[in-house]
Amino acid sequence: MGEEANEKCGVFGIYAPELDVSRLAFFALVALQHRGQESCGIATYDKTLGSVHREVGMGLVNQVFNESNLKHLQGQTAIGHTRYSTAGKSTLENAQPVVVQTIQGQIGVVQNGNLTTAQKLRKQLLSKGVGMFKDSDVEIIAQILAANPNNESQTLYNSNNDNSNTQNNHTGNSHTQQENNSEKSENSHKSSSPQVSHRVNWEARISNFMNQADGAYSLCILTPDALFGARDFLGMRPLCIGKLSINKLDGAVIPMIEESPSPENIITRYMLASESCAIKTIGGTFLRDVRPGEIIRIDDSGLNSFVGRKPSPTAALCVFEYVYFSRPDSLLEGQLIHRVRQRLGEQLAIEAPPPPATPRGSGKELCVIGVPDSSLPAAIGFALKMGLPYMEGLCKNRYIHRTFIQPTDQLRKLGISLKFNPLTENIQGRRVIMVDDSIVRGNTIKNIILLIRNAGALEVHVRISSPPIRHPCFMGIDMATYDQLIGHNRTVEEIREFIGADSLGYLSHEGMMTAVKKGLSDSNSEPIGGHCSACFSGIYPVALDDW
Repeated sequence: MGEEANEKCGVFGIYAPELDVSRLAFFALVALQHRGQESCGIATYDKTLGSVHREVGMGLVNQVFNESNLKHLQGQTAIGHTRYSTAGKSTLENAQPVVVQTIQGQIGVVQNGNLTTAQKLRKQLLSKGVGMFKDSDVEIIAQILAANPNNESQTLYNSNNDNSNTQNNHTGNSHTQQENNSEKSENSHKSSSPQVSHRVNWEARISNFMNQADGAYSLCILTPDALFGARDFLGMRPLCIGKLSINKLDGAVIPMIEESPSPENIITRYMLASESCAIKTIGGTFLRDVRPGEIIRIDDSGLNSFVGRKPSPTAALCVFEYVYFSRPDSLLEGQLIHRVRQRLGEQLAIEAPPPPATPRGSGKELCVIGVPDSSLPAAIGFALKMGLPYMEGLCKNRYIHRTFIQPTDQLRKLGISLKFNPLTENIQGRRVIMVDDSIVRGNTIKNIILLIRNAGALEVHVRISSPPIRHPCFMGIDMATYDQLIGHNRTVEEIREFIGADSLGYLSHEGMMTAVKKGLSDSNSEPIGGHCSACFSGIYPVALDDW
């Protein structure tokens, strides 16, 4: 993406006592690095010591972590986070995971998203005498979870039957959902009689939070008893489930490409991630998306599912995940992101084909290029639909951070020449259609067009594979004021003039949604069935009480 819409965050969690969970979390966070580059962190729970180990820092994952600080992150469970600040300042104090002490032991929390009721919840906590030390949502979440709303320590019975993986635990709006056979633990403990265990009802606490909070969130929660995941009742932020197959004989992860040992020699462990690419990176298998309003519990008994809050009849997954945020090799709602973006480009070609050549470009070859990296699938789809040659026109320096991380327009403009170099021989003397996925402020694409013209392009026609962004996002994307948005009070022609393109065409809202939903009926997953496109339409799925 050539523009500066900032990502939210990436979250990860895993329970695997047989493995080095901090190292697995490290590589998963590297796979989620595109979702946030300001800070990162990992926390592990060590049952032998009954404590949480935590390491956070400012910068990229491979800048913060090394062999030395990973070594002390011992434990059986790990959570991790990559952050871009959308609520709270970009400081080390706001880096996640957040760890708090409770009467039942330490817990850790990582979050992706924004709470629209954060200020109200903060005031409620302060009025109860709870001290607050950060200005991010995740501390509010952690403090609500640390509270004991109903003094609800509960006795649970794990019975020796096919349903032992789903616990009968009814609390408030929570109730259990039995997972299908493919998600049942293959290493559940068996016994000849029911086993009685006394533990904190963390599901009730998480459900209590979910029924107080509005907004967008996906959570991974580290507790002394288990790893938990939770997703807001609208499903605005992505969260998915994966599994690892471990060989009992040598404790190694069994890659999918290898022949598996006999079932009695396999241990199955589970994990949670913002995107399926993180699961695949560490040798796991994607299972499904966490459902809106769902709580997932992962422990030695396997994978358990609860309803923490009744899901909305109309879900609202952020459509920008398809347009830009998610990695192209990730699966969302059963769809490969790359294929959805290619369909966006195909639909864009139908709606906004290139204009006739100007006298200067008459008789010259027309080619299609994309702005690396997220726009390339749309550019490929556009070229295929139009029957035009697709070429690489920009070389991206992938070792320089995304330009939107820098806080001022002056620094962003300087960053463009560091980030992209034009491939002059592919551009010179040609009419160029440049496909990008969105325009937020307009400064970045303006400078990219200038780079392409200076490389010898005769014409530069810009095509955007999403509609104009006209409204702020309050659910976790860094574009929360109207004055940041070039599309808010300018016509398409005025935007074209500002960025210096020969022509400018956007994909329509209807065309975008058609391309996104086209693959849902073909997928084998459970479609969420609804999407938030408020930044394009101005129709928000939640009340904006704190804004």
